[in-house]
Amino acid sequence: MVGNTCYTAPNELYRNPMPVVLHPFNAYANGSVSWAPRIMNLYTTPEAYGMEAWPWIDQLTLHESRHVSQLQMGKFPGLFRFFSTITGQLTTGALSAIYPGPALLEGDAVAAETALSRYGRGRSSDFLRYYRAAFDEGQYRDYWKWRWGSQKYYTPDHYKVGYMLVAGMRATYDEPDFTGIYYQRLDKYAMRFFNLQKTAKKVSGKQFKVAFREIEEHFHSEWRTADSLRAARAPFIEGTPVTSPDRLFDSYSNLVFRGKELMALRTGLQRSTELVSISPEGKTTHNRVFTRMGTKLETDDNGTIWWTEYTPSKHWEMESSSRLYAMDVRGKRTPVVKDRRLYNPAAGKDGQVAVAEYFPEGKTALEVFSGSELVDSLPAPAGPAFSLSCPEYCQSQLFPEQPSMALRVLESIFMRNFPGPSPFDQGEVQL
Repeated sequence: MVGNTCYTAPNELYRNPMPVVLHPFNAYANGSVSWAPRIMNLYTTPEAYGMEAWPWIDQLTLHESRHVSQLQMGKFPGLFRFFSTITGQLTTGALSAIYPGPALLEGDAVAAETALSRYGRGRSSDFLRYYRAAFDEGQYRDYWKWRWGSQKYYTPDHYKVGYMLVAGMRATYDEPDFTGIYYQRLDKYAMRFFNLQKTAKKVSGKQFKVAFREIEEHFHSEWRTADSLRAARAPFIEGTPVTSPDRLFDSYSNLVFRGKELMALRTGLQRSTELVSISPEGKTTHNRVFTRMGTKLETDDNGTIWWTEYTPSKHWEMESSSRLYAMDVRGKRTPVVKDRRLYNPAAGKDGQVAVAEYFPEGKTALEVFSGSELVDSLPAPAGPAFSLSCPEYCQSQLFPEQPSMALRVLESIFMRNFPGPSPFDQGEVQL
């Protein structure tokens, strides 16, 4: 089923099985399919910051298997196979960059994971939220501006515009086989330049630019219909700009208050990721250069900022950890806990902090530290349904003796593999 709308099934044109390697000792979530060598790498640690509401392994296998279907093109009869005979697996890697490119490859894989499951990123309101806001303000752009970005305007990554194109061809022009038609045309004639634009014209009957604008308008129309159903809840909270726009855009994330100041991570085209403080008047002050890997900031009553930071191993390429760090009001940065895989800190009183820990064997636990000392541990229920993500468990159940401990400690998602009431509610899991 993964390759039904991709012209070829996973590994269909190869005699030997596709090598699959699991990497359980990495501290971040990812997966990749590559040629030269032909291999699928799966990083088994689930996403800790922005987890989707379904098991990580399901998302990973669906998404990466779709990539295997896409990259069968190196074995298409004719010119592609001829070059593969001469250069080996290098041909497929080069062809994937020249023809479909990252946006179509990733967007199609997201569309596949969404269509072939009850979940998927395409069903998440967060995935296309910037487009939703942009279209409300009349900010339509052509496909290539969304794809390659802008120095003046923020642009989401290529996963989203690729998904909008593939899903839009299905929603707007009733063609679920857009990717399959794209590869079928390449199979019939390898030197088909501008194949994306020509495939879109074949499906829609219109020029690529016009077709993509109609896709944008279709999405906007659907979103406005959904918004009208929520109009009864008005009035909504209005937003007030805190910082002034710059000539080149900046992006702010991970906002937390420290006293009257707002702490945030700022990134943009003209600067690396940095920790900044924003005064009530909107003045932004640089504090220090910060990690670019996803993390969550947390502050305690003393003004100390807590976060976790991805750290690669000094010896092994496929091993890494996620350390717990703290920074006091003077700006001194201290590694508190090393050589563990810790995520989503939540600060309490007396310098204690709770974090979610994920182990290579697939278990999750809630750990409470006082400095570098482990004070308490709450193992998560066994089973594949319990996943690590942004913490949202009930404070009174997790920390009955520490009511000040933040709610954001551990988010347990009991999905279809783990039916029934929560073990926390039944008293089966206790501190």
